[in-house]
Amino acid sequence: MSVNRRNFLKYGGAAAVGTVMAPSIVKAQETFNWRMTTSWPSGFPFFQSGPGAATDFAKRVEDMSGGRIKIRVYEAGELIPAFDGFDAVSRGQQVQLNHACSYYWAGESFAAQYFTTVPFGMTPCVST
Repeated sequence: MSVNRRNFLKYGGAAAVGTVMAPSIVKAQETFNWRMTTSWPSGFPFFQSGPGAATDFAKRVEDMSGGRIKIRVYEAGELIPAFDGFDAVSRGQQVQLNHACSYYWAGESFAAQYFTTVPFGMTPCVST
């Protein structure tokens, strides 16, 4: 049986690259379980449920990430007070995301309020 040197190098090189890349592929399969707080009560139309709502955003992220990023949505006051989401996310306390109207953060960032009020701009609510 003769060994074709070109095939040996081609397939051997592919196997070597695969071996080197395997740890990166395994790491890419890591999953994340994030928490999102809102400033809305449970079932609040448009903001908490329905198209464009926090729960809709969480479902879209999970679908687009192939299930690697799961976001659990908490209503106002369930984890933190309703209007403390910006500070909680900024400090990395308990939640990774906050869903609220950005003019609630006017005291934290003057420019943030424009993302809720500029005509034809972003949707009324943004997630940080």
